[in-house]
Amino acid sequence: MDTLSQQYAILIGASALLWWLLKSPAARGLIAFAGGTAFFAAPLWQKLDQPLEQRALPLAMFLAAGIVTVWGVRTVAGAPAASRARKATIPIVLLTAALVVWKAGAAPWWPKDIAPITRYGVPLGLSYYILRAIAAIVETSRGTLKEATLVETAGFLGFAPILSTGPIERASAFLGQSRKPAPLAAVPGFAAESASRIIEGLFKTLILGETLSRFARPFISPGTPTAVTAGVAPDELWRALYCYSLYLYVNFSGATDLAVGTARLFGLRIAENFDLPYARPNLSEFWRGWHMSLSTWLRDFLFFPLGRRLPRDAAPIIAPLLVMGICGLWHGVTIPFLVWGLLHGAGLAIHQLWLRARRANAVVDRAAGNVIGRTIFTVLTAHFVAFTWIFFTAPTLEAAFANIRSMAAYADNAGKTIGIACAVLAAWSFIPGIRDALRRKAASTPETVGSLMASLWRVHVDVVLALLVLAFLFLSKTRPEGAFVYQGF
Repeated sequence: MDTLSQQYAILIGASALLWWLLKSPAARGLIAFAGGTAFFAAPLWQKLDQPLEQRALPLAMFLAAGIVTVWGVRTVAGAPAASRARKATIPIVLLTAALVVWKAGAAPWWPKDIAPITRYGVPLGLSYYILRAIAAIVETSRGTLKEATLVETAGFLGFAPILSTGPIERASAFLGQSRKPAPLAAVPGFAAESASRIIEGLFKTLILGETLSRFARPFISPGTPTAVTAGVAPDELWRALYCYSLYLYVNFSGATDLAVGTARLFGLRIAENFDLPYARPNLSEFWRGWHMSLSTWLRDFLFFPLGRRLPRDAAPIIAPLLVMGICGLWHGVTIPFLVWGLLHGAGLAIHQLWLRARRANAVVDRAAGNVIGRTIFTVLTAHFVAFTWIFFTAPTLEAAFANIRSMAAYADNAGKTIGIACAVLAAWSFIPGIRDALRRKAASTPETVGSLMASLWRVHVDVVLALLVLAFLFLSKTRPEGAFVYQGF
């Protein structure tokens, strides 16, 4: 189901209304599960140029993975504490195997005539769904998720706002909120917060994203390896790379804004996914601000368990490579995605070595931690991340290296573009500090009429953004299709 369609708006509206009318955990679980079922069943009655078995596959996968998860949670919860980890093994292996098969089925090298499940690839948002399911079972085995009923677990899995693009919400956080119904008097406040985030998400996706996509076209639609740079001046590839980096950010963060805003209609505050990632001075902090729900999932369920099993000196080096390699393959079972993940793993490992060097030398530590040092490292980190996007978006390694060779050969001609990017990133590196200082000041300053009026700035901005979005929708010749980049993962 297209998340920018009238059908999706009707589904969310009806689900939210029933959510507030029926406040028992069981009723809310049924409402959420019914919404998820409708989301994945929508292709069955839509007029699509696809065979029936292909349109039915998302719903079948949703139900099958849900059954395994509910069974796993209930089995693990009913087992003695000492055997819960062992009981969790089978459902986790089944879910992981399903994800691997479905991901491999979407890979370009997989034979397309072996089985329908591989021929039709991965359904909408399956990866987020599977990772949430695995986390629910692990949380149960660790005792974090307690007394989750069958209906509550099914409702968590089927919660429609986070099915297509995440975030990867934790069951314990979700059920902790859904079990404590807010009073009806809080609904207007939730609706206002929801409208604000949805408007901001639409502005990012429809206006900023669409504008940036026009300049980032060589990386958004690279085509065949021989056509990657066809008709594109090499010096323009630098501009396209910067625009693609921003496009990916506004597209995905816009999708997250829509999910967070929609969840607020239900009175739920779900996980955030972004926190100024391009303003971070190192790769570790970048991943604390980029796709935060995925990075924390990888940290809690892969990095820490692996780190405990590796030699102490080798863990900071080997664990990032293994985890980020898996992260790359999670995006797609292709060599370019694997290289992208390994590059980030190598960057994280190098950062660990750099931290050791800083701790061993007070002069180096002070130089790296002052304003100039943080600014320089922010610019370098953002450029490293932008460089790795070349592999993230390339259909083949040959295509990625062709772009790199072209960009390197004409770097001198792109000096102005690179200089502007460095200046913008240097200025942007101050934003987190300024924001945090303003927050501390607001928290310590007594509330006055002036401060209340100043706090309304976001309302005024949202009104302007809403008018811009409405104007875009009115003037646009084509209907937005909801093409979120991370929807395919």
